[in-house]
Amino acid sequence: MKKIVTVLFIFIAASAFPQKIDDVFKTMPNSILPGLSDGNRTMLLVDTGKTVIPYSLGEIEKLAYAPDFLKIKTSGIGSTQLKLLPLINDT
Repeated sequence: MKKIVTVLFIFIAASAFPQKIDDVFKTMPNSILPGLSDGNRTMLLVDTGKTVIPYSLGEIEKLAYAPDFLKIKTSGIGSTQLKLLPLINDT
């Protein structure tokens, strides 16, 4: 019985997937980037090149993208960066 519980625990722990920047950006509150629709957020993530999206306050351009990092230019002088930090010691 103890072996079965241990094996089940290992399979459950191995099947847990880390969070990706795509999910964080899509579920981000609208108060951070007001006026950016869900479709526009998806377009920023799907396109591989430099993507420019028309925006109610100007244009939004994707500058850098990695599975744990996203940098977008929101205006001539403003940018927004999202970074997923690693979990240290399971805290």
